[in-house]
Amino acid sequence: MSGTQTPASSVQPSSRATPLLRSKWAHLKPDLQKYLEFHQEHITLYHYILHYDFDNFFHTDLIELALTYEPLLYAVVGFAAYYHTLRQPDGKLSNFLRYYSRSLMLLRQSLKAGQPHTEATIATILQLATFEEHLGDWPNLVGHHRAAHEMLLARYTIDNFMDTERSRQIFAWCARFDLVAGLLTGNQVVLSRDWYAKCARWYEEHIDPDDVDLEGNLSYVGATNRLIALDLAALLSKFPRGQISREEFVAENEKLSQRMDELRKKIQDLNDGYYTVTEFPAKQPLGPSDIVDPYRPGGLFRDALFPLNYSWMGWYGTDMMRKFQTSLMLQQELPADLEALALEQSRIFETIQRWPQSPEGSILGAITALGISALFLPKDQRHTMWLRRKLAVVEQNGFVYPGAFRSKMAEIWHEPDVNHWWLPNEEGFTPLLCDIRAFIKERAVAYEEYKGDDFRDDLRDMKAIFSKLNIDDSPKSSPSEGSASGITSRSP
Repeated sequence: MSGTQTPASSVQPSSRATPLLRSKWAHLKPDLQKYLEFHQEHITLYHYILHYDFDNFFHTDLIELALTYEPLLYAVVGFAAYYHTLRQPDGKLSNFLRYYSRSLMLLRQSLKAGQPHTEATIATILQLATFEEHLGDWPNLVGHHRAAHEMLLARYTIDNFMDTERSRQIFAWCARFDLVAGLLTGNQVVLSRDWYAKCARWYEEHIDPDDVDLEGNLSYVGATNRLIALDLAALLSKFPRGQISREEFVAENEKLSQRMDELRKKIQDLNDGYYTVTEFPAKQPLGPSDIVDPYRPGGLFRDALFPLNYSWMGWYGTDMMRKFQTSLMLQQELPADLEALALEQSRIFETIQRWPQSPEGSILGAITALGISALFLPKDQRHTMWLRRKLAVVEQNGFVYPGAFRSKMAEIWHEPDVNHWWLPNEEGFTPLLCDIRAFIKERAVAYEEYKGDDFRDDLRDMKAIFSKLNIDDSPKSSPSEGSASGITSRSP
């Protein structure tokens, strides 16, 4: 399929199923075995839009859980079947939806029977929510998002949720949905700040002082950026509601800016030069349609530091949203550096896509950064077409954008055809993607019963991002392609 990435087993040493794990599913039906095997060989944490999984949860523990709880088994199989189907020229909805439907039915039966809410139950709901997010079914995602957090709060306490590898990863999985929903809707998140602060503090305290401990430091960076994003979401929800004064808002915003600077220095210090990519043996010639140079020496981190690429994109994304939302709320002009930050995010995305050793699914791990960049890149034809091609590639790789996002981008670009598909003449718009869109549209009809649920409406419409965006204020001209590289002296 056009736009798919080259597998890179050299950076995924744990992507193959071990004989022991494979033997545990040998009793299952052949189709279930087939998709579990596919999950092991081709699905990475980036398909889950997460960036850190040093305990290998998604390749070991999640499968172990699935083999003990049938609803989770069918949810995991359905997710794998979805990505397997995307690779088939004649893929059909039924190839994966039957497993998704089976998982939903079994989960309802389990809950109705009053079975205990275990970690496998929470993982099932999170897996279903992940599936729905990938299909662009955001209103239905909300129900699973809420259920997962209710079960998380019932299962764990602030004192024990960081005690095991499994509970830490389940929290990270839940927290991602929490923050996405909060930032997109302008609402505060479900979990209290104490949970996020405890997570960041735990990783900081467990960094090995006598070792380089890249995994510990990267986990701490991720948790810290998540905490800052949480505080940003809370701050942005309070000011419009009159819960804090303008002066308090400005003061708290400045504190966030200082914390962002401290985090940037932490990320910079992790780069000692050893894991930077300095040569690109498979360079493709750049042409007039390229808006960034993806082959900048030192512009990508490899192997053990590959997650650092996402640390930078996460930092840029949080900084951009803070500056953007602050400008809107204080009725100020948009900061001039938003465009340069967007170009830097775009460069990292392009480099990950072109680097032959990038893990499978790695561009999906960057979709949030790409979506934010789409708001602030110049609106000329060259930049717009670059973005349209990238957004099409993301959908071809499995993440279907919701209609509200396409609609707003069509408005921003003055390109009504984008409401239908990203590229002219339906280039790359496969029959399967067309069928997925039609399926989600049918499900939207069922959503009407939830009329009056403001949170669902706000998430569907990405209210906090688009409600006050003045498209006429968007930058129209482009700085030089290298202008973003000077934002931080040691960024990729």
